[in-house]
Amino acid sequence: MNRLLVLVSVIGMVLPAGWVSAQDESSQTGQRARVSEEAQRLQQLKSENPEAFRQEVQARKAKLKERLAHLKQNNPEAYEQVTNKLQEQRQERLEWLKENKPGVYQEVMQERRQHVQEKLQELKAENPEKFQEIMERRQEHREAAMERFQQNHPEAFERLKENHPNWAQRADADNNPPGAA
Repeated sequence: MNRLLVLVSVIGMVLPAGWVSAQDESSQTGQRARVSEEAQRLQQLKSENPEAFRQEVQARKAKLKERLAHLKQNNPEAYEQVTNKLQEQRQERLEWLKENKPGVYQEVMQERRQHVQEKLQELKAENPEKFQEIMERRQEHREAAMERFQQNHPEAFERLKENHPNWAQRADADNNPPGAA
């Protein structure tokens, strides 16, 4: 009798778990198929009508921004999870591009640099105090990254200094600009 109870309870525990995971797999497969179809549709739209594609992308960005703002207001924890997941996805995509399509990766990074530069110029004109604050944080981040690099890779750091002597002088000048007390 005891063996029968153990057997029934084990089957009861295993069966629903297997059934649920099968349902999850089928729903994930369906979701992947929908995402793939949507990606193909967007790819086709991009090649046939670039302006409509840009408008579609802008509309999606606006919708995402709206949903994120709502989520941030109503559920900050979920907002953090979603933004972290989006960051991870972007990072994974960039890593994939870097490995598999270096030319496209270079273009994306160049566009990103230009976009950041444009935003900084706008900020400098519109809000100089915030611009200065961002530039100070940027410099602190660079210094911290360089310190980590120096600590974690001392030989490479020495090669950097040897191969780029002007870099050390420029870094010192950035840290101690002329006229600074």
